[in-house]
Amino acid sequence: LRGFVADHGANIVDIDPTVDTVDKARDWVNDGATTARKSPHVVVKLPDSAGGKGNMVLDTGQFAGRSVGFIRSRLREALRPLHWDGNSRLLVSSWEEPVLGSPSAQLWLPPKESGDPVVIEGLYKQLIGGAHGDFLGSAPGRFPAKLESGMVRSCVLLGSLLQRLGYVGRCSFDMLLTGESLDDAQLKFIECN
Repeated sequence: LRGFVADHGANIVDIDPTVDTVDKARDWVNDGATTARKSPHVVVKLPDSAGGKGNMVLDTGQFAGRSVGFIRSRLREALRPLHWDGNSRLLVSSWEEPVLGSPSAQLWLPPKESGDPVVIEGLYKQLIGGAHGDFLGSAPGRFPAKLESGMVRSCVLLGSLLQRLGYVGRCSFDMLLTGESLDDAQLKFIECN
């Protein structure tokens, strides 16, 4: 993936790990001070829940310098309201702030044998609310030209990779725009559906 993207003149950030046990979640959160320095909060998400309903935002400061037992106990307690079964996978990621928006791109990926290119069917602004980023809906979106061009280019690159891997059909990429203004916003991919 990194090689394909680099060959096409783009950058991607490190992909956050998917964890499948409380111990792995604890290790990621406790991975120490570097995570806390990068982000004062992490989000633990149940990947099979939709619209932010399975999100739990945690302050990383509460884990700094704590024992493994304390962290394990605190994570189990924090995840209880999500009705986590203790066995299914968890996604742990930094909780980004400030967030300027959450665009989504809808794509059509034809069979690679057809020779047809990946098509961006639309860019949308997702409407997000609440403390845990609940999905409230979406609407067609327009963005500053430079930002929109970068979004389209990045989405076509990722869509082309999926096409080369044999995926055919519709997909969408959910993204975040972070920073102080849209003029210098950072684009971060958060999910592919």
